[in-house]
Amino acid sequence: MSTKPIIWITGASSGIGEATAYRFAQEQASLILSATREERLAQVQRKCISLGARCAILPCDLSKLGTLDAVTDRALALFGRIDIAFLNAGISQRTKVLETSPEVDQKIMTLNFFAPTMIARRLLPSMIAQGGGTIAVTSSIAGRFGFPLRSAYAASKFALYGFFETLQAEYHDDHIRVVMVCPGR
Repeated sequence: MSTKPIIWITGASSGIGEATAYRFAQEQASLILSATREERLAQVQRKCISLGARCAILPCDLSKLGTLDAVTDRALALFGRIDIAFLNAGISQRTKVLETSPEVDQKIMTLNFFAPTMIARRLLPSMIAQGGGTIAVTSSIAGRFGFPLRSAYAASKFALYGFFETLQAEYHDDHIRVVMVCPGR
């Protein structure tokens, strides 16, 4: 069995997720890359393979919460386990509270909060069974301080802290590690 980690990255087709994939590829990690844009994922996959990684893509729409158990099960089946889940997919908004519809609030909470918590919940039993694992989650400085024009985004990131800090406290003895990634402005 390889000692290189098996890492699932959501939001891997651009930005932080893409850059993280390339960094882990340089370490010859086994990667599972997910995002909605399959063509972009394939481009990232090709570059990761050229850098030395074993790499699979798992295109999915994380806003479709009813599919996440099956998506997570497919991710687990690709390489037989997941050592690190980097739950990075997310969206933002740039409107004042009175200009933001409840539908926008719900869309942001669905992708930024409910999707990563559902994936983590589905991954936990397998991580515990394998002796541990790491769940890294992209939050934001807006998850600690409110920012103008980011009400729903900030709320979703605050919620991530509450959920994942609790998960860490509950499963620390099972060697589950939580890392909150907190980019700023």
